[in-house]
Amino acid sequence: MAPTLIQIATWGENDCPQYNRTVTAWKAMQKHQPADFNSLRAKNHLDELSVAPTNLTDASCTFESASN
Repeated sequence: MAPTLIQIATWGENDCPQYNRTVTAWKAMQKHQPADFNSLRAKNHLDELSVAPTNLTDASCTFESASN
């Protein structure tokens, strides 16, 4: 069953901006969080946490409503 017009509008109006904010926040966190966390672990005599880098695309979710 195809999505309704209301579902499509909701995806564009709500989900795209939320996705873009999430990607932006994740990229900002990746710059600082692992080093800060590993520093705290070292102070507590724990091994560093190794996290593989995550390749994220640019926050590029866009939506254009179809007007009839």
